[in-house]
Amino acid sequence: MKNKKTFLKAIYAFIVLIQMMLLYSGFLLNMLSVKKAGVMRHIYTKKSLYMQGIYSPDSLFIQQIVIAALLIWLLWEVISINSKKRFFKNDNNSGRISFYIFQLIIAVLLCIAVIIVMKIPVFIEMRSYPYIIMSFQIALVVQIFIVIYFKYFLADRLAIKGKLI
Repeated sequence: MKNKKTFLKAIYAFIVLIQMMLLYSGFLLNMLSVKKAGVMRHIYTKKSLYMQGIYSPDSLFIQQIVIAALLIWLLWEVISINSKKRFFKNDNNSGRISFYIFQLIIAVLLCIAVIIVMKIPVFIEMRSYPYIIMSFQIALVVQIFIVIYFKYFLADRLAIKGKLI
């Protein structure tokens, strides 16, 4: 049991490291596009390709609607857990529940960050704008996988299954 906990903690730390590297990579590409001509040329041509394809204004609008719906679901989860928190006061699982709420809050913040990156002109004018959106969206998807795994696959050990959720 202790080895499994250690393994899960190591996997979680590795996933967080990947998310941080993803978020940094879009901005790193922007910095490299200023210094390196080959990187700038590649990013410029790919930006025009992406802006006509998956990041066209219509596509961005649909993505924003999907992310807003995801944000509403995540906020609903946070509110429903907090309203039922009285069940967890004298429970051994209260630390795990607070970790789950922490993961939900990180997912909410990533949803807000993705919407901000899509809307604010400072990001839109960056050369690596599509890559920044991609990195934020991939980090959000990874965080959603963490939330879903925590809720549905570890729920039997958390007392958040059944009547409480």
